[in-house]
Amino acid sequence: YTKPGGDVSIGGRVHTNGNMYVQSTGSKLTFEDQVTVAGDLQHGFPWDASGGGDVFFTNASGNPENMKQGGTWVDSDNTNWYDTAAALWQGKLQDNAFGQNELNLGLNDGDNPHKIIERSAGNPDSYQNKADFMILDGIPMAKIGGIWQDVSTSLPAGTITDDPTVKFYDSHEQKTVRNTQIDIDLLKGSGYFPKGGVLYISDQRAAGGDMRGTTLINGSDIGTPVTIACENPLYIQGDFNSTNKQPVAAISDALTFLSNNWDPALSSDPLINRTASKTTANVAIVTGDIEPVDPNYGGGMENLPRFLEDWAGRDFDWTGTLIQMWHSQQANGTYKDAADINAYYTDPTRNWQHDADLSDPTLQPPSAPTIRLFLRTGWNQEYVEL
Repeated sequence: YTKPGGDVSIGGRVHTNGNMYVQSTGSKLTFEDQVTVAGDLQHGFPWDASGGGDVFFTNASGNPENMKQGGTWVDSDNTNWYDTAAALWQGKLQDNAFGQNELNLGLNDGDNPHKIIERSAGNPDSYQNKADFMILDGIPMAKIGGIWQDVSTSLPAGTITDDPTVKFYDSHEQKTVRNTQIDIDLLKGSGYFPKGGVLYISDQRAAGGDMRGTTLINGSDIGTPVTIACENPLYIQGDFNSTNKQPVAAISDALTFLSNNWDPALSSDPLINRTASKTTANVAIVTGDIEPVDPNYGGGMENLPRFLEDWAGRDFDWTGTLIQMWHSQQANGTYKDAADINAYYTDPTRNWQHDADLSDPTLQPPSAPTIRLFLRTGWNQEYVEL
């Protein structure tokens, strides 16, 4: 689902493993690269097709072609859908009518991809199996000589802060977050930064009605490739991987970006007091969303990374790739957009780009999820004399 309110261009390939619903309440939504849909392509949502802004898909020549033709929206419901779509987009837009199938990661539990961020006990899909540094229930542990050891007393002071008083209010979830805070800069200099490139985090302690979460701070210069897998909601505060950019991925139940101006002490204040500032992040994202239920569409692709501040007129610069792998199991509060009387954020100016470096297999984040994609683009028959 996506329903941006202003002009949005989406670079890089787009795939959905089910139906894809698109509309624009602003002026123009443009898909600039290959789009594949394992289900049907639909304009509008099942309960609302009111968005009348233009939606463009790009054809094989690189030219955008409007989904609206002769006053009619061209989607999978059209009688001549296959022929019309083939003529308009020349194979750059394909749904199940073109033979497009679901993609999968080859997991042992293929029906539950959330398993990749859950603990490893009885779970061969877990990223905990790939890690050589992890934080379990607030305790930092490093694999030394093949044995997991508690390194709490060996880390520089402030590297891992697991103080019950260090918490903030998440107005999306309408819950207080019992927060484990990781200072990436201190961890980088500690000698315990994950040498294999995978940091795993899981907190299953009771929280007395609150929600467990992890916040990454001081991560502007990470210094080395890393994949951070977190069973809980993950928060990234301030510029992240913005200097000396590295292949970095964040895989979590939910992901919220907090600006350079974020102040936890103001987190329960009215929105007017939570003013964001320009923030930059370079990270591949695998995370969860809110299941769309009439009349709430869950925020769509544009709100897959979440926000808690007044971003109006302020930039959030991001490069990477966005993968919605599941509906969030822990951070599953109802999405409210900025028009709602109980709004908890306003939209940033989204300067978002696909990270072209991710097309290079040597520049993938460590242990990045991998799939194979086969595209049917056409065929021709030739007679050859033997």
